[in-house]
Amino acid sequence: MFLGKYLVNESKVSEKNLIEAMCLQMESTPSLLRLAVEDGLVDDKEAIELVSKSINEKKSFYQILTENKSGDQEKINKILAKQAEKRKGLVELLTSIDAISIDEYEKSLSSYFAHKPNDEVASENTSTSETEEVEISSVALDALKELEGIGDPDEISALESKIASDSSLPVSEKVEPGKDKGKDNQFVKSFSEEKFHEFRNYCELLTATSQVELLEEFQKYFHTLVGICRFENLSLLERYFTDLENHTVKAHKRWSEEKISSTFPELMTNSIELIWNMRKAVYETGREVEAFTRPELKTGYLNINKSLSSLLGI
Repeated sequence: MFLGKYLVNESKVSEKNLIEAMCLQMESTPSLLRLAVEDGLVDDKEAIELVSKSINEKKSFYQILTENKSGDQEKINKILAKQAEKRKGLVELLTSIDAISIDEYEKSLSSYFAHKPNDEVASENTSTSETEEVEISSVALDALKELEGIGDPDEISALESKIASDSSLPVSEKVEPGKDKGKDNQFVKSFSEEKFHEFRNYCELLTATSQVELLEEFQKYFHTLVGICRFENLSLLERYFTDLENHTVKAHKRWSEEKISSTFPELMTNSIELIWNMRKAVYETGREVEAFTRPELKTGYLNINKSLSSLLGI
């Protein structure tokens, strides 16, 4: 068990705070592409080619880099070490968002190591991060765009179009070979494309009519998803749907307040869109952590959760 999960299990930090800290940890980490260019491992032309391969072959930039630079593994290892050095520690981030105090963290850390087998401690000390962060193709492209003077604008536009054309198709309509590892997951099966459109329609009705009765449909379905995710051992998604269920209950009780009835429908629309994209991530990889660590999904999750908490005074 990783330290972050231990802190959650011991009720030292909330699941929400852990996810936020992990997202901040990823943001603090320089991209592998940037470091590879800065250290001269790849030149400008190679950077474009490798990012293009990453997108076309649906592999992480790290995979593409090691495949195409197999003779430079020592340099790659040095770059990975530099990346790890620049990554902010979990304790620093958890304390920065006031999720836990330094004293409480140190007490928890002592207890954590006291109850872990030595082989597990050694294994965790060799890992680079709790999420085993992988730089996906869209992140590599963003990093490429940040590097001044590299890449023709037309080439970069073509790569952007490639990503957009792939991600705009519903998973049920286009599945790449080997990209359906979560197809048997009960959460994936439950939140089908049909169910997605059903709740999109509920969102439109809620926006147009403000019928408070519609909230009961959301509440019941979020409750169902909590049970499904618990059955599938998807603890992050279980906590997220529990939060959404609680938010919906609170909104129902306060629906007479104009700010609730006028704002909540839009936040529900955004939530349903986010759940659909989370579902895609789980479908493709079979890993729920992808639903929270892909850049566009982690941003959506944090923004929606913050807006709901602010609206409902949580």
